[in-house]
Amino acid sequence: MSVTQEAFGQRARRLAGKVCIITGTAGGQGQAAAVAFAREGAIVVGSDLRRNDDTVARVRAAGGTIVALDGCDLTTSSAAQALVDLAVDEFGRVDVLYCNAAKATFAWFDEMTPEMFWTCLRQELDPVLLPCKAVWPVMKAAGRGSIICTASLGAARVLEPLPGLAHSSAKAAVVAFARQLAFEGARFGVRVNSISPGVVATPATEARLADPQWRESMMRLHMLPRLGTVDDVAAAALFLASDESSWVTATDLAVDGGSSGL
Repeated sequence: MSVTQEAFGQRARRLAGKVCIITGTAGGQGQAAAVAFAREGAIVVGSDLRRNDDTVARVRAAGGTIVALDGCDLTTSSAAQALVDLAVDEFGRVDVLYCNAAKATFAWFDEMTPEMFWTCLRQELDPVLLPCKAVWPVMKAAGRGSIICTASLGAARVLEPLPGLAHSSAKAAVVAFARQLAFEGARFGVRVNSISPGVVATPATEARLADPQWRESMMRLHMLPRLGTVDDVAAAALFLASDESSWVTATDLAVDGGSSGL
């Protein structure tokens, strides 16, 4: 066992006993968050359209507790309600909701149809709106809770190589949604924040990042000379989920290597 592991074992875990719903856990940022939260003592309730077998195995290998809802389409109210019901039925409460799941559509404006635009908005906004709607009465009744919504650097600035009109519009809406919901939830003890990742190496970005020219153009957007990782984003979500951020709400946390400062 390393010195770091020994120190980890001796300190209190940051999410000990918290019931945390994380959406989009079958891979990428959601999977990284599920493992990171579990290592800090969280009880994880995962969901994805795909199967969560790998994530479940990783969380349990780390000594964590997880249940997962596969085939969960969070563009439907029934699926969002089923996810929250699973957490409440199994564990009695929900302490954290991390709305990570989304499906983006990328196209330049000349090629984008209105149908493509509105499909993108639905697939990026409903997985935020509907789980929040389902968990809201649970957190209000408990008088506490932390909601985290995944936005994007694209909400604040144009990324020249990325045809992100619909995606950026959706993520700007996520930032505004989280800020307004934070205002409405404050009197109930419910905090709401968003995270805006920059260019992160994930399965979703793998194909684009394989293009050296595209990769280099994105690298120039960063102050720090590297791409982000799923663990970078998971660490930010962990902070917002924990009591360390108990006086943080209505904040959009940029995890972007300094891109938003350029």
